[in-house]
Amino acid sequence: MTKKSYVTVGIGICLILASVLIAIGDFTVINNMQRPDLVSIGVAFLGVSISTLALIKIAEEKSKSEKQRIEEEDERNVMINNMAKSKAFDLMIITFPIFLLTLTVMGYMSSVAFFSFVMLFLVYFFYSTYRLFILKSSF
Repeated sequence: MTKKSYVTVGIGICLILASVLIAIGDFTVINNMQRPDLVSIGVAFLGVSISTLALIKIAEEKSKSEKQRIEEEDERNVMINNMAKSKAFDLMIITFPIFLLTLTVMGYMSSVAFFSFVMLFLVYFFYSTYRLFILKSSF
């Protein structure tokens, strides 16, 4: 998994460099947007986020002893981790539509962005329903 993390850091660094090129370059597609400066800031933010997550993963893997690795793979700890992810997803399912509705009512979101986010939400929701069905049928 460490090799995968190093590749992820490389992708993050490439995104950061791409944001610099976007900021100093003259791209007609980006310049036609209302706020072209936000594109480079968004790409840089994505690159920094991806790199940070991968570097944290690398640091955690290097600092673990064999006993810690065995304990981490214990069934109880795996179940606790999965339950935490499940609760976080449940929270996202509730707050995401409220957030979309709030931005729409306040006039900060166009219809294209709104329906793009709604489609993204539906993809998450249906994928979780599909995975739940697959897991229940396998037991």
